[in-house]
Order: sequence, then C-alpha cells, then structure tokens
Amino acid sequence: MEKILVAAAHELLLKKGAIMIDVRSQEEFMAAHIENAIHMPLETVSLAEIIKFMQEQEVKTVIFQCFRGTRSAIAIKRLQEENPDINFRMYNLEGGIKAWIAAGFPIVEDLVEDEEPA
Repeated sequence: MEKILVAAAHELLLKKGAIMIDVRSQEEFMAAHIENAIHMPLETVSLAEIIKFMQEQEVKTVIFQCFRGTRSAIAIKRLQEENPDINFRMYNLEGGIKAWIAAGFPIVEDLVEDEEPA
C-alpha cells in the first residue's frame, strides 16, 4: 500500500490531481475535515461511488484518510482485495488528519449543530 505525506497530498489536491476520501465517522467528519474531502465512512466505502467522484473531478488518484491512517489503510486493503483489477492510484495519507493539522494545512471545523436551548 502506498502512503503519501501530507505536503505531497496537499500539493496534489491543490493541482486538482486527486480526490480525498475521509473514512471517519459522521461525528468526526462534522467536527473537522480537510476541505473538499468526500465523506465515506469506512463501513460504506464503495468502489462505484469512488469511481463516480473520480469521473466528476476527472482524476485518476484517490487519497484516503482518517484520524491517523489506520482506518484508511483498511479501506484501501478491502478495496484492493475485492477489486484486484483497480486501475487507479490509491494512497493512504500518512498520519491522517492529525498530521495534516500538525503541518498547518487548512481544515473545515466545527460543523456540529448546537442543540436548541430548552
């Protein structure tokens, strides 16, 4: 499985050369996520959906990310096992969103809706 460092991933995304798939939970995604990341929780990762997004964005590379890189590695492994003929590049974001934030790259934060006061 290929890993990609956050700086290289950031550059690739800026050049519109890849899409980012965030495999974390809804709560994690809403709390903070990488701008333009596509939310696809690990249990719902779908090759058909990924291909649809790739065609829309006209890219041949997908970067998967989670908090530290464990769940995104599982997503890639599962896709590779279920679809051995995949003909696009898949990277695992080394260190996940945690490394992305530590490197100072931008994120979208705090989209959790506050509950109405009683």
